[in-house]
Amino acid sequence: MSSYILTQLNIVIIQACILLIFGIEIFKIHNRGSLLLVLIVLFLQGLCGMSLGFMLSTTCSGEIESIMLATFILFPCFAISGILWPKLGMSIFLQKLSLGLPHTLAAESMRWIMLRGKDITWVTVWPGFLSTIAWASVFIILSMIVMRFKQS
Repeated sequence: MSSYILTQLNIVIIQACILLIFGIEIFKIHNRGSLLLVLIVLFLQGLCGMSLGFMLSTTCSGEIESIMLATFILFPCFAISGILWPKLGMSIFLQKLSLGLPHTLAAESMRWIMLRGKDITWVTVWPGFLSTIAWASVFIILSMIVMRFKQS
């Protein structure tokens, strides 16, 4: 399992770098903050997504089942987290619900870093890092638990 994670992490690093280069150099997205912090947020989000995919692949019995479950999980997460739809346009219930999703706080952190130039000590930036690390850890731990049950 660790070899799979390490291999995938290399791909995540490459994807995060390409995304950052395209966003800033080609699409001219303004960045007032630290590129290293932005890269770390992107890397952590990639790790979280990879961990979710690994958890789904260990819990589901087939490929089609995994794809359907991933679609069922990811689309609402993106829609409610404020990435595709502004959180201010949602009901109070959905705004509160979105705070528990893996992408919401990380997207806020990215906005505060890139648009306002804040660093990791800012009160709205560091929760995005902690939330993403916590979600990735939960997904990896659940994957290991499921793998142990399937082996026995």
